[in-house]
Amino acid sequence: MGWYSDMKRSIQLTAVIGAVIISILVTVMSMRMIRGAASSTDKAVAKVSEFYLKELADRRTQVIASLIDSKTDQMQRAMQVISKQDLESVDSLRAFIGRTELLYELDLFALVDQDDIVYSRYSTYMGGSRYDFLADDMADNRTAISTVYLYGGSKHICIAIPLSGISFQGKKLQVCFVEIDFKKLADDLAFGVENAETWFGLYQGNGENLISMDFGPFDADQNLLTATKDMLSEDEWNALNDHFQNGIQGETVLGHQSARDTLYYVPVRDTGWMMTVLISGNLIQDQIRGISDELLRQSTQYFVLIGLALVVYFLLLFLELHRQSSRLLMQEKKTSREYSERALKSESELGRYKGIAYKDPLTGVQSKHAYMEKAKILDQAIADGDLSALAILVGDLNGLKHINDTIGHAAGDQYLKDGAMMLCRLFQHSPVYRTGGDEFIVILQNADYENRFPLLEQLNQMVEENISTEGVVISAGMAELTPEDDYVEDVFKRADHLMYVRKQQLKEMGARMRT
Repeated sequence: MGWYSDMKRSIQLTAVIGAVIISILVTVMSMRMIRGAASSTDKAVAKVSEFYLKELADRRTQVIASLIDSKTDQMQRAMQVISKQDLESVDSLRAFIGRTELLYELDLFALVDQDDIVYSRYSTYMGGSRYDFLADDMADNRTAISTVYLYGGSKHICIAIPLSGISFQGKKLQVCFVEIDFKKLADDLAFGVENAETWFGLYQGNGENLISMDFGPFDADQNLLTATKDMLSEDEWNALNDHFQNGIQGETVLGHQSARDTLYYVPVRDTGWMMTVLISGNLIQDQIRGISDELLRQSTQYFVLIGLALVVYFLLLFLELHRQSSRLLMQEKKTSREYSERALKSESELGRYKGIAYKDPLTGVQSKHAYMEKAKILDQAIADGDLSALAILVGDLNGLKHINDTIGHAAGDQYLKDGAMMLCRLFQHSPVYRTGGDEFIVILQNADYENRFPLLEQLNQMVEENISTEGVVISAGMAELTPEDDYVEDVFKRADHLMYVRKQQLKEMGARMRT
């Protein structure tokens, strides 16, 4: 066993030498880190400041742009379903406007005829002097976005889209629009909350404050361009003014060397507005330097202890190595053999149980457990920013309880199977889940997602025909992922709400057919 003793001494010597070398390296690297920390902190301040400001402005700009796109899309959908009955009288038109506001979540929705008469949910009035877009030519089918000034100084965003082919009482309806209160928008985006000397604002291209809230040292009624003229050089102010007038992203520093505040601004697409962020000049630098100083203090205190700990660790490790090596080798062989046998058995059982848990035994579609697992995967994709196209359809079978009570549960089971088959045949590229007694969920993907609206319309037509033939009746609601959604559950709730709206419509339709 002399060779074993030699090997043992060699391992021990190697451990000691290794611990010493690592301790020296730790000491050298710690000293270099201390010397370079100050310059690295200054570089980090500049980079973090730029990134921080850009993120703050871009996120709120994207929210506003998404809101405008969403409202435009909702108005277009609403005008696709207007009927002759909705245009029979002023009362019927107002009723349609009221339903549209509720169903499509449109605040202050209105229609305008060729004589600039505005029809809203509760009133009718002349809009020529109030809305700038009525004086412009909207024949090119572009969305018009403008600012509306109300009595008392309140401001609203006005989003208008042109109409064609719709008449009311002999006059062409030329425009529909929706108004959004700037103050409500500011509250939703937390403009008015000061976060560690950071302020947000929304200005027009001429420097006028749109949200009527203070912006750092600037009062709500101050024009930003006028207020900053004395704080910048002539060239800097001319550049700022040009950027605001022409919708160009940029940043500038306000004040003196002792109090340099950074103003960052980015245009909001298609609006002529500027999203602005103002941050105290010392905010980021102080916070980063504070973290850096604390790290340096801790490094100075502990690098010696780390080196000593490494030496002790390697000595103990290799002293124990010769005793444990043989035993561990034998145990590893035994464990590996047992693990292989268990793994083969567990893999077979896991596959069998997983198949049972993920499949609904009655209808053959996927189960609620499978949907919950899929939702977790989609939630992670949303959080990582890897998912932007998603739609969920929630379907509920009407009349299942009545069938169970009057014909029997066997007939009810067949009704469930027929409903599941209808969804599977219609949405051939998407998974279908049964998540409740009579509730189904379809996660639209691939070709089904691209054709989601025609497929939903086809489903509704089949269901309406089945009402008279006593076929399967499915109340369905569909919703899409928006930038404001953090989870699949957010999309599901909107789809579920629309499903209940559709269920009430089908009940009323069935009642009319029976009478």
